[in-house]
Amino acid sequence: MTREEDLERLERERWPMHHHDLLPGQKVKWFEQLWSDVVALQKRYHLPVRTDWWEHELQVETLAALAAWVQRYDSGEWDDPPGKLSLLFEIERIGVLLRDGPDPAASVRPTGSSNDPAWASSARSVL
Repeated sequence: MTREEDLERLERERWPMHHHDLLPGQKVKWFEQLWSDVVALQKRYHLPVRTDWWEHELQVETLAALAAWVQRYDSGEWDDPPGKLSLLFEIERIGVLLRDGPDPAASVRPTGSSNDPAWASSARSVL
């Protein structure tokens, strides 16, 4: 498979950066992937992700965009050192946006805990 074919495949498989137009089953998968991405981003970049971040659209969209941005560099789709530096410089601004959000709680809980997000339990009942 050529690099061009790889990039085309990635483009077809890529989820949107928001969940608004997805079907209920797709929303569940979208949020599960975002949950996993957020846990990884929090560990990797020490982001101040708050409890109940999924209830605040600005934080959801910010984290989805950051996850997509990081994934493009990690996959090799983008190979642009100045762009990667730009991403790293933006981490501080993203941290401020997340920290100053409306929820005063401390951090993300691990997946599978008894405190799974509300969307997870309600979404499972839809399936």
